[in-house]
Amino acid sequence: MEDIALLLDRQNQVDYICREIEQRLIQKSVYRRQPYAIWAFFIARTHMKEYKALLMQKEKSGAAVIDTQAKWGIACKKFPFSIAGEAKDLPSRSWADENGDDEFIPEVIPMKAYEVDVEFVCVSESGKAEAKISSFLNYLTGSDAQNPGAKMKVYDTNTKIGRQNVRYSKYKDDAFCLSIGGDDVVLFSVTFKVNDPTTQITLIG
Repeated sequence: MEDIALLLDRQNQVDYICREIEQRLIQKSVYRRQPYAIWAFFIARTHMKEYKALLMQKEKSGAAVIDTQAKWGIACKKFPFSIAGEAKDLPSRSWADENGDDEFIPEVIPMKAYEVDVEFVCVSESGKAEAKISSFLNYLTGSDAQNPGAKMKVYDTNTKIGRQNVRYSKYKDDAFCLSIGGDDVVLFSVTFKVNDPTTQITLIG
């Protein structure tokens, strides 16, 4: 299977892909009802090679680091990590005869956990994308017997940002798929919950 970077290296195919996607979108009138269709069109025109893998590791002793692109042909289009985060609500009282609030402010303000929608691109041989995405989701949910557990560390190789104590929340039912030159290109998104919003995960070595 050719990876995402090689897909755009086929220079003679780029124009064909663009024309093919454009015609299919026009024929199916999906511009207005399917936002992922816009993605599919611009993927072929922009730099798919810039989409990189997520590195994932279950938070279990001896767990392997998984490269999503190498294992499933799935690259990350967008992982909008929260850098600053949102502060937790602090205990306070408002007195009628005083201005402002009487609020307890700790030395370090704790941050809330948050959910994030991550956008993925899967490039696979025709007819095999569904199996790869299903295998990926099994890994995320802990259903993969070879990689048990649902708590994980996640590192985005594009932004160089990583978090721990991350878990799967939901698969968003808005995937879009096109078959292009013998390959399936699938765009989909997954929601993750980040329970540790501040600890930065870095690569070693």
